[in-house]
Amino acid sequence: GPPLLENSHRTGRGSSAMFSASALCALCRRVASSPESRRLLQMATTAAVTAVTSEIDIWSFNLRTELVKEDDLENSWPKRRDEVAALIGKYNPAIVCVQEATVAMLSHLSSKSNGTYQWKGISRQPSKPDECAGFLFDVEQVELLNHSVFWLSPPG
Repeated sequence: GPPLLENSHRTGRGSSAMFSASALCALCRRVASSPESRRLLQMATTAAVTAVTSEIDIWSFNLRTELVKEDDLENSWPKRRDEVAALIGKYNPAIVCVQEATVAMLSHLSSKSNGTYQWKGISRQPSKPDECAGFLFDVEQVELLNHSVFWLSPPG
């Protein structure tokens, strides 16, 4: 299919770059798990990026869903959310692939970015509020060209 993101940050350091956000996010989820995964991500990124002379940062971030009833209230989402938003704001990655996010979590992070970050994601159970694997993207660094979702198994 067509690439999902195009590098729209033109600094004269390079030409446009094309990314498949869903492919990168799927690989990002496994990056920390093994050296082989890191090598696969590097190969996929190299294959997906055309004519790039500048670099962008792509993160994988397990946000730890707010839907879980926890005994560990000190680390609950309401106590972490502003720090997570500040961390993203400080380092300004182009794309943040997320796991265990909810619409409310992604909306909060986007709202704290002063319009710099937008997000895409869909619940595992589209008719109910649930966690999702989605992504945030910095509109000053990348442009969303297309977005779609397909399931490998029935939703839910």
